[in-house]
Amino acid sequence: MNQELPKNIRRALNQLAHARCLAHEIDERIELDEEMGRLLSQGMTAEEALQHVRNLPVKFRWKNHPADSGDIQCRDPLAS
Repeated sequence: MNQELPKNIRRALNQLAHARCLAHEIDERIELDEEMGRLLSQGMTAEEALQHVRNLPVKFRWKNHPADSGDIQCRDPLAS
């Protein structure tokens, strides 16, 4: 039997998914900031470091976060 969940339950699940995505985005920004700092300390220019980070595979950037379970779609903060 395929029943639809009550609206308040769906709303709560959506809020949880959104909060996970926000937490994931914060983690991602921290990792990117650390990677940029590492690259800059190695002598790269800001433009070179940014290009390097942009070229990283998405899976490398997103690592193993709980939101990566496949059922939650978080946007890639580097995608424009």
